[in-house]
Amino acid sequence: MIDQNTPRTSQTSAPEDTDRPDRTDAQSSTPDRPEPVTVFSSPHCQACAATKRSLDKAGVPFEAVDLGDLDPAEREQVVAGHTTAPIVHAPGIGTWSGHRPTQLDALIAQRRAASAPGAPGLAGPA
Repeated sequence: MIDQNTPRTSQTSAPEDTDRPDRTDAQSSTPDRPEPVTVFSSPHCQACAATKRSLDKAGVPFEAVDLGDLDPAEREQVVAGHTTAPIVHAPGIGTWSGHRPTQLDALIAQRRAASAPGAPGLAGPA
């Protein structure tokens, strides 16, 4: 059982996000910085580790949230319809569960294109 008094903790892979005090700030986006990816994972999950390793290797910033740290209502909302960890929420791509290399490749390509010099960002041309 999860202690309701224990604050939820998360880790962020991108150094520039480590000084952000809460998740709301970390989720803000601008045309030159898309919304961050969130990886909901569980301890000792090999698929979770592989997903986070893929994002790290590609230099895609993400927030890692342990599913065990969520209160029951939050966990139910995140897990709804998903049967395995990790659950990845990638704005502009979608949400999926499990280690999905094809989805990760699409996310990485999207983020690289958005960060290319002169790229219009995720919003697309005006």
